[in-house]
Amino acid sequence: FRTLPQLPPSLIELQAGGCRGLLQLPALPEGLKILHTIYCESLTALPELPASLSDLNCSGCRSLEQLPQLGHTGLTELNCSDCQLLKELPDMPDSLEILQAGALPLVTRLPRLPASSLRELCISGAAISKLPGSLPRLQELSVGGCEQLQQLPEQLPAGLTFLFYSGCSSLQQLPAQLPPKLAYLYVSGCTALQQLPELPPTMKELDVEGSLRQLPDLSKCPMVEDLSLEGCDALENFRVGGLTLRLRCGA
Repeated sequence: FRTLPQLPPSLIELQAGGCRGLLQLPALPEGLKILHTIYCESLTALPELPASLSDLNCSGCRSLEQLPQLGHTGLTELNCSDCQLLKELPDMPDSLEILQAGALPLVTRLPRLPASSLRELCISGAAISKLPGSLPRLQELSVGGCEQLQQLPEQLPAGLTFLFYSGCSSLQQLPAQLPPKLAYLYVSGCTALQQLPELPPTMKELDVEGSLRQLPDLSKCPMVEDLSLEGCDALENFRVGGLTLRLRCGA
């Protein structure tokens, strides 16, 4: 089907996932809280969103050229990943807590993000060259395939516990001081990155894949439970527990 009938005014949740022939949605009820249009690949636009909306997932809507205004909504979670025709994202409402924006090759900058509420930010496959510098509530940051990203903000949020970087081939260094509560660090395919800064003692899991030449002293991280090193041909040795371990990687 290409359209939906008029929706009942009492509706609070609409799930229309995988409706690949759906071209448009009707007007949305004023009390709607959840709207999911996952992989509605023919959908070119969304109608005006009600102020009551708290959860919007339009991931995989590959014909969607723009998102409607969001600032008037009570949105707490937005997933617009794999909307490959999106050229920009609108400014986000002050209520937003989670933003997932992956596989957006035409997006060159991030919009205004709410400093007071955003907890999780996932951005990948975008043409951005920098990240916003003031998100004090952020706890999880994932960045993947952003090949033009060269550097991070000098100071990451103090409450950040999870940091993931993959395929950011222009990224040359991480901030000199990592957040004091960081527990999980994943770095993969960042070919210009050759070393990591000193790790905080809260670190529990370190996963590194790529061209690092040296690691910081892991003896200062007594809580590490999981250490994974792959493609470490250039990495010769590192310190852990007061000992220097020499690696032999590759053929």
